[in-house]
Amino acid sequence: MAQVEWMFGKAPKWMRFDNGKELVDERTRELAVKKGMEIQTMAPYSPSHNGMAECVNHSLLNLAHSMFLRHGLPPYLWDKAVSHGTYLCNHMLTSALPEKNSVQSVPWKEAGYQALEAWT
Repeated sequence: MAQVEWMFGKAPKWMRFDNGKELVDERTRELAVKKGMEIQTMAPYSPSHNGMAECVNHSLLNLAHSMFLRHGLPPYLWDKAVSHGTYLCNHMLTSALPEKNSVQSVPWKEAGYQALEAWT
């Protein structure tokens, strides 16, 4: 929460959760009231309602699977492959941000493509 306020200069108006009890507890509710935020929860056991998050997770898993199949990687590198896929997704252009990637849209961060490397 503090990072979002620091980045954008204001608090979010709402927080959306998947109705997991580990995230929506009394402390979270108190913080929401204090900051004047609304807590929105999804129906339990309904990943289809998480639309964009599920789509991104699916894309990341596909990227990781592709890296594993192409290079025959050992299973202990799974988290590294997903992290690398996340890095790549954050540096790609999207229809939501046609002129910038998501890293370039953060006002204080310079993003250069020279840092992109092939997965080897």
